[in-house]
Amino acid sequence: MADQPFVPEQDTNTKTVSLAQLSSETANGEQSCLVVLRGPELGRRTELNGPTLSIGRGSDCDLPVRVSNVSRYHCRIEVRDSRTFVRDLGSTNGTRLNGFSMPPNEDFVIEGGDLLQVGDCVFKFLDGGSVETRFHEEVYRRVVVDNLTQVHNRRFFVEFLEKEISRCRRHSRSLCLLLIDIDHFKRVNDEIGHTAGDEVLRRVASCLASHARREECLARYGGEEFAMVLPESRTDGARQLAARLRESIEALNPEIEGKTVPITVSIGLAEWDDSMQAVEDMVRAADTRLYEAKDAGRNQVAG
Repeated sequence: MADQPFVPEQDTNTKTVSLAQLSSETANGEQSCLVVLRGPELGRRTELNGPTLSIGRGSDCDLPVRVSNVSRYHCRIEVRDSRTFVRDLGSTNGTRLNGFSMPPNEDFVIEGGDLLQVGDCVFKFLDGGSVETRFHEEVYRRVVVDNLTQVHNRRFFVEFLEKEISRCRRHSRSLCLLLIDIDHFKRVNDEIGHTAGDEVLRRVASCLASHARREECLARYGGEEFAMVLPESRTDGARQLAARLRESIEALNPEIEGKTVPITVSIGLAEWDDSMQAVEDMVRAADTRLYEAKDAGRNQVAG
């Protein structure tokens, strides 16, 4: 690998956030973290919540990095005696700290602002409590979270689903996808107004989020449609969850602008199988089931 300094690429999808917006906020209690400057999930922030953080391609690493030139167990960060150390674990392609190729199985001090290169991925180490830590967290949040509903956006959904599909292929694990569409949403906008429509989207997103587990991904897929990725799930379990989601949303009946607004959803379910090749195949399968639910009268689950 060439000894060249890393220069972060500009991400045209990243919204501008001024440091002045964050400098007046305290960051007490913030953990030290790694921020992705180059690699999958650009801008992702991973906190050092424990004394050690393992990094590698293995799914059991604390920070999985699914890139081909990253070893299964590549390197480890450890906090002890109020200092933070990084150690290469004998990786195939080595670990670089600020451009320096670290010998394997030796500890090196890592400090705020240092750059850690693992394969083709580059991380920036940030001390807890710094304004820059809060800045990176806010930038990443704005890039991957839908502003209206505060669930993940389509960009994050696609990256998450790609990652889970890769795990399915390597480890023969199960994976399900739900596509959830609000029934007759246009009618709400036309009869009550777009403000009411926005509130319906927020209520539905909040209800869906209350059922999502930490390892799952809930995202606004577009318009009045949401997606939920369910790792380690098969059709029967996913169908039971979808039924609970449908019932919970039907029970909402929120009052918006003085009117009770009945809300129902149609849900399409697909499970990953060997006939599928990419994200688009799984989304297409779930979308087909979604249209079956709508054609059958809406407010039901198909798949």
